[in-house]
Amino acid sequence: MNDAKPPSGRRLWAGLLFGMLYLVLVAAILSPLTQVPFHWMLSAVAGVAASASGLALLWMFLWARRKDSRLGQFTVGSLLFVMLFVSLYLSFVGWVASHIDRSPLTVSGPMAFPLTALICLLLAVPGFPLLARATESVVWLAALAVRSRLARRWLAARRRPRSK
Repeated sequence: MNDAKPPSGRRLWAGLLFGMLYLVLVAAILSPLTQVPFHWMLSAVAGVAASASGLALLWMFLWARRKDSRLGQFTVGSLLFVMLFVSLYLSFVGWVASHIDRSPLTVSGPMAFPLTALICLLLAVPGFPLLARATESVVWLAALAVRSRLARRWLAARRRPRSK
């Protein structure tokens, strides 16, 4: 087993904080465009980001578990994960476009969806490194939490057979 040391606590918390601040920024940009309350938009943006991060982690885990995996290998499973990412993105764009179409601030009609897709893409691309760092921080913080004394005691108590 690899005994890699986790990044420093300051780096982990900073990565998580910058990722969350980016999600707040995206929600603050999209909320006035759509006339959706900020807290609803933040929930939607955070939900999509968490779903995409979870899918990416699952994809990497399943790829690393394969016995015959090679770097750059693309399988049917990878194709399914790409389709899941695209459907997640397009469903979010569709939801935002349906609200932009009702907003007096923006273009409505047949151009609402392509314009919304472009806006969401321009907001998402710069956020990939920040959200990747936030996801890494969440994984490391979860690993450190499980390795804590309190978690070990709780897990040990759960493993013991209970007497009746």
